[in-house]
Amino acid sequence: MKTPTLLTTVLVLPTLAAAFVVRPAKQQQRTLSMSSSSSIRGGVASRRASLFGTATAAAASFFLLSSPTPAFAGVKASTAEESLKAAQEIKAGLKSLAEMQVAAAKADWETVKTLLQRPEFKNFDNTAITLVRSDLLTAEDKTSLGTIRRFGLTADYIIMIGGLETELRAGGVLPPLKGAIEDEEDEEGKEKSVNRGEAVKFVKLARGCLQEIDRISSTVLPEAEQ
Repeated sequence: MKTPTLLTTVLVLPTLAAAFVVRPAKQQQRTLSMSSSSSIRGGVASRRASLFGTATAAAASFFLLSSPTPAFAGVKASTAEESLKAAQEIKAGLKSLAEMQVAAAKADWETVKTLLQRPEFKNFDNTAITLVRSDLLTAEDKTSLGTIRRFGLTADYIIMIGGLETELRAGGVLPPLKGAIEDEEDEEGKEKSVNRGEAVKFVKLARGCLQEIDRISSTVLPEAEQ
């Protein structure tokens, strides 16, 4: 079954700007709106800053660690066993995201929060780095996942999960990031709530990204597990 068209992410690090471009297969462009409903418009700027700052830093860190730059020239390739485990972690992530999509649709944010604590989410950076360093994947596959010269599927995924976490923080489900500035609305004691539409969108997009990653990583698994 063909997976949904995904977003190739172009990040401009000096300005912490981000643009999301639909992959050439569809020959379309779609702007991913980060704004919330008018009732919580005052929190839009801080949500964007939190999302772009956190996700950009995470994505940049991933590519610096995984890329074949001189600083990491001595890093060994992932073993077959490590590659297999990483591919299995991607499968686990897909199952968790399916559960998360159901929970988000019901506005069951505590379940979403609990799911985000699972290893397949907490250890995703290491999983992705293992795959990019695996000799079991082709150079084309590694480019699709992402390299230092091109942000790919892994960056898309990191940003979508970052967007979800930002919405959960804005709704008081997750604690604010250290050093984050609270919105004036929150300081006045206004009750926090998660923007359901935005959160559901991020879960859906994250799942689509991971489906594409799984399409690549599944090639290292035995046929029965694919």
